[in-house]
Amino acid sequence: MINAYLLDVPAAAIRLTTANPRTDGGKGIEGLTASIEPGMAQRPTLIEVGPGVFEVLVGERRVRAALAAGWATIPALVEDPLTPIAAHTRRVSENLHRKDLGPLDEARALKLDWLNANAVALDVSTQVDAALADAGSVRAGLTVVSAILAAANWSPSRPAVTQETYLEQRGLGISKAALRKKLQLLNMAPAAEARLDDAGLTEAGIRAFLRLGHADQTMLLDAIAADGTLARSTRTIVGWVLDPTKRRSMPQALAIARGVVPTADLGPATDRPEDRADSFDDDAASADQPASQSASRATPALVDARDGVLDETSAAELVLPLMETAQLVQAQLAALTGIDLTNLPAPWGDFAHAALATITTAMQPFR
Repeated sequence: MINAYLLDVPAAAIRLTTANPRTDGGKGIEGLTASIEPGMAQRPTLIEVGPGVFEVLVGERRVRAALAAGWATIPALVEDPLTPIAAHTRRVSENLHRKDLGPLDEARALKLDWLNANAVALDVSTQVDAALADAGSVRAGLTVVSAILAAANWSPSRPAVTQETYLEQRGLGISKAALRKKLQLLNMAPAAEARLDDAGLTEAGIRAFLRLGHADQTMLLDAIAADGTLARSTRTIVGWVLDPTKRRSMPQALAIARGVVPTADLGPATDRPEDRADSFDDDAASADQPASQSASRATPALVDARDGVLDETSAAELVLPLMETAQLVQAQLAALTGIDLTNLPAPWGDFAHAALATITTAMQPFR
């Protein structure tokens, strides 16, 4: 049974923890800071880790907001200290039930919690608790706990606690297949993982990202770092790059995503990496399928257009030719500027007027 009591804790006595599953606790708290001005609707949960010293167990963003607002004391629910394994399990449960963790934070938190469950089953929890206390962060914790389990002859293919059993024990409401897909997000180079923490990609976006070769991953991350709005188009960009019919290069795909007509000098088509089917699910693959691969669905796309509903890929497939045509028309009109079309040799003056009338008529529905 949890022993807990309410206490107004001096702000100076509260310390944040790097062991929190979420890595974005300090981002975007301005709105939360303003919202708690009248008072805090839900108290954060703290544990007393020393005489008069409290550490945040649950509710880090609320504590950060209160500190940013200059509160001298923070109303909290104080619980008895927990072991590092128990504290992480509690944070995983709280954060996942609120559905507010980023995809990589969630994957790392779940993986560490599963490894911790295996550590308990293998009776090496004392070693793991000591290692987690020193590790400081979830990412570092994954490394040290994996090493301890490996020394105990543990194998992820023959775990003491299977993923299915783990999910049943925790009651997280996640299927085994969903957990597997979440953990697959961590199948990347550490450097890419660190950069993805700041990129703001969705879970499906990260799975699509993992299908790219290393050079394209780096180029895409550089582009997102310069323009964060590109993160929303990651799945579409990957689809264009891996399209077996058009074979666009990453620079060309990025140009399209920015609303610029790509040119041939933006580089050759990107080579498709080795099979990475384990990095994404069927839903993501279907959503990422480039429209150019599917001439057979041109008619449904037109139906969607009449209904005013288009997915991002279909919209790009319709608008990109329009952009290219607009540039051609603009260049041709510029060439005709200052020329009296009535003085053109017959029948070209009439043809020019007819062409301009066609363009003007076609534009009417969009004015």
